Amino acid sequence: MSEETPRSLWSRVRWIVWILWIVAAIKLGLEFREAEDPIAFEFAGIRWQGSIGVYYVSFVLLVVAAIRGTFDGLRYGKLALSALLLAVLGWCVPNTVTYTTAQFQGWTHGRFQPPVSPEEAARLEAAGEVVPKERSAPIAATPAGKLGTGLLVGLMTTIAGFLWTFLWIHLLVVLPRRFGRPRGASA
Repeated sequence: MSEETPRSLWSRVRWIVWILWIVAAIKLGLEFREAEDPIAFEFAGIRWQGSIGVYYVSFVLLVVAAIRGTFDGLRYGKLALSALLLAVLGWCVPNTVTYTTAQFQGWTHGRFQPPVSPEEAARLEAAGEVVPKERSAPIAATPAGKLGTGLLVGLMTTIAGFLWTFLWIHLLVVLPRRFGRPRGASA
């Protein structure tokens, strides 16, 4: 008799991480266009606009993982570790790279919009212009500050990524296990 060797968490989620890294690389490449909406293209007079990102893509990948049985046989603690692994590798690493790059490039477009000074906000309002909504930290003055800002964003997105991933693993894997019919059971 040969026992099946249990698959490591990395071997189970590796394909998800690779796809999230590809999405992050595409998004980072598009950020170099420095457009307010870097994922917008015009073709034949029609403006095509879309939003790709880890929230949307990870949801789809977790649905596929649930259907494929990627998390089958894992206890609750290992499911939580899987969510943490995906948060660190699929959210923290790409966001740390992207936001550190944004700091060093001095990007202030789109998702990198820093807060507007009160004086600038008053000037824009007086001119009847829209005050841009803050979406990121200001550009740091020193290289260490730029690295720290990128790392802080990476840490914060790890927390958000863990909560997002754990929620969907719970809804797509744990609840069907708890309330569904055991595999192999007949009707």
